[in-house]
Amino acid sequence: MADGATIPEALESARDAVTSWILTAREFGDPVPEPGKGGESGRFVQRVPKSLHRKLTARAKQEGVSLNTLVLDFIAEGIGRRESHP
Repeated sequence: MADGATIPEALESARDAVTSWILTAREFGDPVPEPGKGGESGRFVQRVPKSLHRKLTARAKQEGVSLNTLVLDFIAEGIGRRESHP
């Protein structure tokens, strides 16, 4: 598990967690899956109104993350809320 006070801090913490997991798995001889071998592509394309795109782009720049990272965070946050309040 990883978290952070900001999106960039959370992403850095997540990268550290993944790296630690991989090193530990290798140390104990556990298999480490190859990147991109999860079956699904993970690709998701969504058209949005230009005004929303501008707002999202500005927010991503303000937070120092890519537009994709920002939108992914918003989606994950929304799913988390729904799962915790059925």
